[in-house]
Amino acid sequence: ASASGSRNSHTYIPKSKYDDQFCYELAGFNLAVGVDDDTVSSTLFSLFQEFGKCKVGIEGEGKDRLAVISFKGVEDAKEARRVLQGTVVFDRKLFIKPYHTFREEQ
Repeated sequence: ASASGSRNSHTYIPKSKYDDQFCYELAGFNLAVGVDDDTVSSTLFSLFQEFGKCKVGIEGEGKDRLAVISFKGVEDAKEARRVLQGTVVFDRKLFIKPYHTFREEQ
């Protein structure tokens, strides 16, 4: 747990600072520009938690914003990606890739 309280339930924590249980990361992009990070993060958390224990956070700004969804289980992450790919969130179609793949393309 962290001093930031309950908000931490859907905050991304870099790998060096959290336990290895959340080892499979997805990148969600094409996020709505006019919606604040906390709202996007909590909305995505409510969608992705249906597939297993996860954490969600936001990186970047504006049209380059990226959601990082960290899952405890690889199969949970794969199923979430399969089911939620293209889901419309705040009038934008959500695109999902494995985080490491997304970063290699940048």
